[in-house]
Formats: sequence, structure tokens, C-alpha cells
Amino acid sequence: MMGYDYAPMPTPWSNIKPIRKTTTGKVNTGSLPTTSQVFPLAQIDKAVSFSINRPASSRTQQEKNEQEEMLTFNYVPYDDRKYVKFDVFLNMDKNVNTNELDKVEFAGSYTSLPHVHTDNNASHSASVTFQLAITELLEDIGLEDEEIVAVTLVPKKGFLSPSQCDSNDFLAKALVYESARLSES
Repeated sequence: MMGYDYAPMPTPWSNIKPIRKTTTGKVNTGSLPTTSQVFPLAQIDKAVSFSINRPASSRTQQEKNEQEEMLTFNYVPYDDRKYVKFDVFLNMDKNVNTNELDKVEFAGSYTSLPHVHTDNNASHSASVTFQLAITELLEDIGLEDEEIVAVTLVPKKGFLSPSQCDSNDFLAKALVYESARLSES
């Protein structure tokens, strides 16, 4: 069997850690609403910050190696004909620029590309579960021992609003945070 192997080359970008913000310490989570006060959300048209209770803090390295801590958003609604994107930040304060995704506070993004279908009578409302692994991020920010963490959702493009939905069912189940640890398989 013939094949080709590329010459081994260094990849210095693969292990680069994000830049820390100019301030230190954690955001005052006491001034933020809790998840039960914020969710469910019908739409995100501006940045939304809230505090979450972690299932376990001060985990040992063995526990961290066995189970990844996940930030889970259930029933994220969107219109499958539109481009949708929002970013998620942990411990974000006023010094974090939400357009600079190379900062340590950036947890990840949800993106959905439009799907154009010819059946105009079909429902274009959809929902998805979105998860982010945050164990390493909590260590990098210095929050692995904290019981409460600040989360900020920053809309970038096309989030679903009630007028885009075929029904208002998503208002009851829209965007819900679920603090969970997921075993690696």
C-alpha cells in the first residue's frame, strides 16, 4: 500500500494559553442574577450575565482527569434558515473585550449555519443542547475552588426571537443552564 507521511514539523500554536485580563480576581457573583432569575430566555439581543452554582468545587486532579466539568445549555432555540452565533465567557468583567476571543475568559461559541430547504411549509424552528468543557478554563482563570461562577452570553448574530418561531413553545423551555459533570467515554 502506498502512502505519504508529512515531515514532522513543530506546531507552537497548539499549546498556547490565552492571555489573562488586566485585573485579577473573580467577578462579584453576588451582584449577578441567578440562573432561575434569568432563564428561560426567549431571545438574546444584548449580553446577559448570570451566576451559576457548580456541582463540586476543589476537585482533586484525579477527579478532574476522570470527569470533565461541563457547562450545558438545553433547548437553545434557533431558526435553521438563519446564521446564529453567540459566545460564552466565564468571569467576564468590564475589562474583557468580547470581540477578542484569545482571552482566557472565553469559554466557547455556539454557531449554526443556515440550512435552506425548498419546503416552505415545514417548520424552521429547532433547538439544540450545547455543552462546553470548562475544567481547564476554571483552572486557568483561578476559579477551580469557587462554588459560584459568573457566565456571560454575548449574542453575535441572528438569535431566535418569538416572531421567528412557529409556536411559542420554546418560551417555556428556551435556554436553561444545567450544571453537570460528564464522564469521558
